[in-house]
Amino acid sequence: MTSKPALKSLRIKNIGVISELDATFGPGLNILSGETGAGKSMVLSALNLVLGGRAEPDMIRQGSDNAVAEAVFSADFIPSAVSIFTGLGIQPEEGEIILRRTIQNEGKSRAFVNGSPLNVSALKSAGESMVDIHGQHDHQSLFNKDTHLQWLDSYLSLSTERDEVEGLHRNMRRIEAELEAAKKRQNEATSHREYLAFKVDELEKAALKEDEETVLEAEHRLLASSEKIRETGSRIFSEMYEADDSVLSKVENAAKELERLKTTDQFFGQMADAFKEAAEKISSSSMGINSFCSGVEDNPARMAEVETRLATLEKLKRKYKTDLKGLLSALAEARRELDSIESSSADKERLERELADARTTLRDKAGALHKKRMKGAAAFKKEVQKDLKELNMAGAVFEVEVALADDEQGLELDGAKRKITPHGFGEFQFLISANEGHQPRPLAKIASGGEISRIMLALKTSVGKIQPVPVLVFDEIDSGIGGKTADMVGEKLKKLSKNCQIICITHLAQIARQADFHFVVEKKSLNKVATVGVTLLDEKGRVEELARMGAGKVVTDAAREHAKEMMGI
Repeated sequence: MTSKPALKSLRIKNIGVISELDATFGPGLNILSGETGAGKSMVLSALNLVLGGRAEPDMIRQGSDNAVAEAVFSADFIPSAVSIFTGLGIQPEEGEIILRRTIQNEGKSRAFVNGSPLNVSALKSAGESMVDIHGQHDHQSLFNKDTHLQWLDSYLSLSTERDEVEGLHRNMRRIEAELEAAKKRQNEATSHREYLAFKVDELEKAALKEDEETVLEAEHRLLASSEKIRETGSRIFSEMYEADDSVLSKVENAAKELERLKTTDQFFGQMADAFKEAAEKISSSSMGINSFCSGVEDNPARMAEVETRLATLEKLKRKYKTDLKGLLSALAEARRELDSIESSSADKERLERELADARTTLRDKAGALHKKRMKGAAAFKKEVQKDLKELNMAGAVFEVEVALADDEQGLELDGAKRKITPHGFGEFQFLISANEGHQPRPLAKIASGGEISRIMLALKTSVGKIQPVPVLVFDEIDSGIGGKTADMVGEKLKKLSKNCQIICITHLAQIARQADFHFVVEKKSLNKVATVGVTLLDEKGRVEELARMGAGKVVTDAAREHAKEMMGI
């Protein structure tokens, strides 16, 4: 047993019926006892909370606004957690890690490590390496065979390989889903492909140009009015410029007459300049009209071309129910869809190659993991059976059953196609025969309450030898046992506490007598409101408590003497 505890203290405020409670734990085996309903399990609920457990508003003591749980750990005993915290910039202070959790009435919860805020998921991850809490419900978890492989992997230290296989399996399933989607896209696109190809071909042959329709319509209007344009242009040119009495000649004459009068007043000079400027504009405009209008010729061939082209555009617009801009967009979209169909075929081929590689990698890794499990299962079985013997189950036979299911879609293992799960090949299940000469059967069909408690303790002991946790917590590990068996469970806990700190709730004196530190949890009344207190017992207090645990309501001198015998004093 170490000279210092990993979990040094636990402070609780306003949780359940606990108003305020401070418990200072010691190294080795710490026992919590007390009457049923005294609040012992509430102490462990608070510890679970501070380690990242679920926070609920109804945990807050009635009449209080908030609840607080705080635990102090020696940093030397929790290196994995310290590594997580330092990675987040939180350092131990004076060799300690202080975890603190608060809950508000509205349900908001906050977590702190050495005063620094921390998200609950990081706290939970660190907490799993610090404390292993075994509650009453964990007995029932053994009846679920899905948990059995986790025990074996923990004993064999295969968590890294297990996580790798799980990741590879997840990757394989992802590729399978993507491949299925690619196949579906390809099947759906096959019938659509011919239409898209025709559409692209038709619109590409049309050689569509942006604003082409506007230009063609303007040209069509010009060609349709060519004769009228020429006649109008010729008449205007004659009247404005060419005729003897043209407008131009009259304006020029007016400018000359005004020029002769400018000496009489500057006004006439200004008007003469204005008429000259007008004459220049009339001349220039007339020449422009003549040039443009005379150049417009009758061109039936071009007229036919323009009308044919406009008819083609109109036909395409009606067919696809859009305008010219929409036709250009439809062409671009059809090209994209056609390219997507072509690429889906390439995607399918790529994904088929990726899936083959993923299946091969998973097969190899899962096969190697399976071999390690099969090889290690024998040692695990032997270790658990040895621990069961030390718990008064000398005739028990413990087996690890492995079932491999055939699956044509599975992966190859030892020459046969086997079902593959996220955890690898095979289903692993613990079997037990509590009595010599009986065939081992599943735990749910054979084990009593007392037996399942001891099996759980044996598993914890076996795994703890390989992957020790600094603090082990047992909530009523004594369920369903008594007499000699209770003595042996107490001895086992004492032995286990040499390697780690144990906190154990018990109703049995045979277990409590093994305590290095014995606490009694009592419900008290404070201002007519129930609260809970915890007291570290001295030798005299331990005698009284062991006597109460053995005798019940009436504690006799004989019970006290028996308690002293149990304590060896």
